[in-house]
Amino acid sequence: MEYVRLGQISKTFGLEGQVRVFSLTDFAQKRFKIGHKVSLYNERTSERKELTLRSFRDSGDSYFLGFEEIPNIDEAQKL
Repeated sequence: MEYVRLGQISKTFGLEGQVRVFSLTDFAQKRFKIGHKVSLYNERTSERKELTLRSFRDSGDSYFLGFEEIPNIDEAQKL
């Protein structure tokens, strides 16, 4: 399967497990649709996780994403 890099997680945001992502795509509104699956790749551990997008918010230079499988900040920090 071929993967396209859409962004890079920079830090957690809020207590509900959201993360701040610097976008690397020009089509964020189309790529980050609620309910769609995204694959996260950890370069340090070479692990890949498939998560379901729960929330998306555009803040100009970055995006705030929430995932159904990540319910709180403790789980988000592991990403």
